[in-house]
Amino acid sequence: MSFYSLTLQHGVPFQPVNIRASRDPLSLIGKILEQNPRSYTKLDDLIEIGRNLVRAKLGSVRDPSSPVEEGAKIGSPNDNQDQQLHESSRRIISMASEAALTEGDFDTAYSYI
Repeated sequence: MSFYSLTLQHGVPFQPVNIRASRDPLSLIGKILEQNPRSYTKLDDLIEIGRNLVRAKLGSVRDPSSPVEEGAKIGSPNDNQDQQLHESSRRIISMASEAALTEGDFDTAYSYI
């Protein structure tokens, strides 16, 4: 994350403690995409950042705006982490696609589908 410019509050630069303080650390990747033009082209880097956040068990991976599936079962811790890694990747791809569309890069957005 240190390679990207990130400001969470007006005039206050990002600090590592902000990761732990965030209820949804993956939303920080959305902020990176908003504040860094063409950062959506570094999809592999963004997915790796998201995977590291999941592995560090920092907050929720699920998008707070998405409904919780009824009757969802939690398997073994490894199954749960694998599911969270997959879900974080899907969420980051979605955010990157949206950022590409916002910047008018339709070819890149389409390639992420």
